[in-house]
Amino acid sequence: MNQKWKKRLLLTAITAFVLSLIPICVLSFYSNPANDDFYYSLKTHQAIQESGSFPAAVRAAAEQVKESYFNWQGTFSAIFLFALQPAVFGREYYALSTFLILGAWIASSLFLMRVLLCSYCHASRRKFWAISLTFLFLSIQFLPSPAQGFFWWNGSVYYVFFCSLAQVLLGLLLWYLQGQRRLQNVVCMTASLPLAVLVSGGNYVTALLTLLILAGLTICTWIRQRKKAVPVTFTLCVFLAGFLVSMCAPGNAERVLSYPDSPSAPAAVLQALYYGASFLCDWPDVPMICILLLMCPFFYRISAHAPLKFRHPLLVLAGSFCLFAAQFAPPCYAMGAYGEGRILNVIYFGYLWFLFLNTFYLCGALRVRFGARIESFCSQIRPPVRIVCF
Repeated sequence: MNQKWKKRLLLTAITAFVLSLIPICVLSFYSNPANDDFYYSLKTHQAIQESGSFPAAVRAAAEQVKESYFNWQGTFSAIFLFALQPAVFGREYYALSTFLILGAWIASSLFLMRVLLCSYCHASRRKFWAISLTFLFLSIQFLPSPAQGFFWWNGSVYYVFFCSLAQVLLGLLLWYLQGQRRLQNVVCMTASLPLAVLVSGGNYVTALLTLLILAGLTICTWIRQRKKAVPVTFTLCVFLAGFLVSMCAPGNAERVLSYPDSPSAPAAVLQALYYGASFLCDWPDVPMICILLLMCPFFYRISAHAPLKFRHPLLVLAGSFCLFAAQFAPPCYAMGAYGEGRILNVIYFGYLWFLFLNTFYLCGALRVRFGARIESFCSQIRPPVRIVCF
């Protein structure tokens, strides 16, 4: 296939993805503030009505953070954003919620994918867009609760937006570890620290998963890149400090009284493992499996340039499953269940990363072990089939 047709296919795929977003954008103009939107933004709305200034709204949002921290929950950065929901500046601005959340999710996913595929695996632009657009299409169009994921400010900013920030944080750290230029390293670490504070003060599902990944990344850095280990360790410490500030909030102790039947920590871990295995069996369906199989040739080719030896697919599968299941631990410990649709949204994002990363690693392991046979088979099949497969 010549370069002209490859370029046309790429433009067609991007156009199709953009067109798939149009119904979501149109529906955003019919969304309205609901439930917690009113409670958390009451002070900021009153401040804007009285003074009409943005600084007054920021001060009111800070006051809301203080009140909630001592009375209900400790997620300080999330509450600050709750209080600044778009409708406090005018009812007509609430539709911006969808555009802000959707834009943040798309941009952060593309950034992290670019770091992983292009910076580390040296993937071509065509392969990068093929995998990234597939991931984004599955994450947006198959979302468990679109209403709470893109059309409700409180539910979407608390989970989808903070998941987006976590992706940017991890992408910056990975880019820092891969970078050789001083300016790149300075920019990555300078941006990582405030992001660590923000994400640590967000929802506990994303915060816990990010903390575990940061801990693993820090250990790997001390083993393989000691010269860059200190800044990564400092970022982990900043994140851990923010996470502890959020967890130790007096308001959390008040809120837990609303769930007298919540399990102990060990029971919550076991429950999280059960839910992890259960949803890994429930979420896959025929369209998703077919789409994932179509990605295998891309993963296979990209794995040839990855900085991995692909020796331990079962170990990677087990470790990634534990990370996926860990997302269920916070709601299980707090409520004794996996929670509502907005919680499942970010867990679903983790599920997609679980599928993509494990499929990639499995394709790499097959290439290492059976590469010669696979290449021989592909050279013998007819050209039209090769075009479809590869």
